[in-house]
Amino acid sequence: VPEREQYFLKTLSDTWDGYKMHAASGLVGYEMAQMLYGQTAVADAKNIPELSGKRIEAAGICAEVIARFPNSIGAVQCQLLLLNIERPTVDLEVEKYLRPHLPFLVKVTYRNLDSLFVTIYRDPDKSISGMDYSRSRDSALIAMLRRSEPLHQKDFRFSQPRDYFSYSTEIDLPELSVGHYVAVVSTTAQIAERDEILAFQELDVTGLALLSMRGPLETIFRVVSRGDGLPVSGAYIEINADQNPPITGQTDKDGIFRLAHP
Repeated sequence: VPEREQYFLKTLSDTWDGYKMHAASGLVGYEMAQMLYGQTAVADAKNIPELSGKRIEAAGICAEVIARFPNSIGAVQCQLLLLNIERPTVDLEVEKYLRPHLPFLVKVTYRNLDSLFVTIYRDPDKSISGMDYSRSRDSALIAMLRRSEPLHQKDFRFSQPRDYFSYSTEIDLPELSVGHYVAVVSTTAQIAERDEILAFQELDVTGLALLSMRGPLETIFRVVSRGDGLPVSGAYIEINADQNPPITGQTDKDGIFRLAHP
């Protein structure tokens, strides 16, 4: 932490200690908490001794300001900061294409959670594919959940220090047959509202892999089995690259489909 920043933080701390009984000190408390929290925005801060406790300290200052002067401007700002510090978050990482009939692992990065539910739904219509993160996608997701029955559900529990930092682990999920699915991470087993959903991830399960090679006159696509690497004949191909209607066809006996350039 730069010396100048440390000096400013000490000045705020002295002011905070000297005027704790005055409502205006709530703004000082907020500035302290904001600075402490900002100092932890560096890689691996949770493992740096001088930074590891600063989010806890920032949350404690915010809680004290809110308790002492609940109607002050400082309390309002502290409430917003505390919401950010305490907000639970989840991020999922999974292979783009999963092999059928094999269990698979998902990397979960989580914060401020000690448990979660992962529910898998079949989504053959790909109802949320290609949509940006928006209210429209949220609405499509909720609609899909309401008309679908859960295929699998597992609950997971974590042992995370209450330090407001993110942690990662891997969770195992059951095998799936060929198709398109959505894995939904939630705080409850029964999802009633969008707010109960922490994250979701589309899952594509296929036994095929698509290879391509672009040449001067044509692009060659080849479909092979992900299991043994052998070519797959008769595989359906659909290409939507600025074509209306899309280009469609099937692979030949060598698993190849050729697309001539215009």
